[in-house]
Amino acid sequence: MVDASPKHDGQTVKTKRRNVEESMARFRTIILAIAAVVIIGVIAGVAICQNCTAPLRTTVIVVGDRSINMHFFLKRIYVSGSEPKAVLC
Repeated sequence: MVDASPKHDGQTVKTKRRNVEESMARFRTIILAIAAVVIIGVIAGVAICQNCTAPLRTTVIVVGDRSINMHFFLKRIYVSGSEPKAVLC
């Protein structure tokens, strides 16, 4: 004889609902953890960027209405191949 009744895996409706709620809570926790890591990464990236590139944007020489930033100054020194003081004089 074949049993026509549906088989249950031993879980009631309340147990299944609790399992779904637990999995949703786990999912929310994972999403929040990922968001926290991304936010911390962005903050660290901005801080590193400002520390590495911002000094190159600092104005080092002003002549009349023209200002020279550190990046341009270092590029001119490299291109000239001479000492930095010689470029200034």
